[in-house]
Amino acid sequence: NIRNNKQGGARKKRAPNSTIYVQGLPKTVNEEEVAQFFSGCGILKKEGNRSRVKLYKDEHGEPKGDCLVTYLLPESVFLAIQRYA
Repeated sequence: NIRNNKQGGARKKRAPNSTIYVQGLPKTVNEEEVAQFFSGCGILKKEGNRSRVKLYKDEHGEPKGDCLVTYLLPESVFLAIQRYA
């Protein structure tokens, strides 16, 4: 998808975002628990056979309490924000 910008050139149209950033998670949570919780708002994208959830970890490999959750459809992001924000 291409659209014209005001300067007369062409630029790519950005795809709607289907990823949500989550913070304030318990440091004991794992990716499967996050995926199960957020799947109530829509289908999560898959990488192989796993849901696309990225837990951020510190330099020791311990969860920091935040993550990214990627949905198949951007509309699921809006539903998750409405439901849990």
